[in-house]
Parts: sequence; structure tokens; C-alpha cells
Amino acid sequence: MKPFKFFQKDTQATESFNADTPEGYYGRRRLYHTQRDLYERLRENEDEIVPYNGASWMWCRLENLDQYNYDIVLDYYYGIHSFLNQFPAWYIASVLTITGPNGFVHNIDNDGVGWGFDILSDEIRIQWIRFRE
Repeated sequence: MKPFKFFQKDTQATESFNADTPEGYYGRRRLYHTQRDLYERLRENEDEIVPYNGASWMWCRLENLDQYNYDIVLDYYYGIHSFLNQFPAWYIASVLTITGPNGFVHNIDNDGVGWGFDILSDEIRIQWIRFRE
């Protein structure tokens, strides 16, 4: 299972970015010289990494689901957490597509291209699978 990505593909951030430690200092210095736009974004948005202890999700396809009973659900949500809050904390939701306010459809085939919108707060349309017993 791929980890949930808040940022675009090659972005890495740690909580020590703004810390007054050697690793925080060298991390800031490296980003300042190599990725100035990311450096500015992280410096301005210290709270950009949002911890979440609820349900999770993963991309999926409809292939090989013939042996299961399921419904395809299409709903609008304000951020990914409002979608995940409807499930128990241990649940992993099977997501087919996520469409943002820019109209770009994200799915398993184009994972890693960057959201192009705020996945945590913008209105998004999620198509997901609800399995029945």
C-alpha cells in the first residue's frame, strides 16, 4: 500500500524543519540553496503537516472485484479528512478517483503528479467502493 501523500512527489519535510537543532539548520540551508520555493513554503506554513489518526485510504481498480458485492459511491467532501471521518479509525477506504476544484481527475494511473489544490480543505469529489456483505 502506498503511503498517503500530502505533498507532491519529491517533497520531504520533517517536524524539525523549524527546530533550533543542527538537523533543522542544515535542512533549512540545503533547501534554501536547492529548492527555494519549497523552502519559502515550509517557512511560511509551519503547520502544513497535519497529523491524522483516523481511517486511511488507498487507490484501487475495479479489476478482479467480481467475487465481491459492492457499490460505487460518488460524493462531495471538504477535504480528505471529512471523507475519512465517516469510517472507523482502523478502516482503509478503497478510492477510485479524486477530483479537485480544478477538474483534474486523480486515480491510480496518475498518482504522483501533484494535487494542484489543497487536499485537506478544498471541495473534492471522491468516487469510492462500498463493500457489502
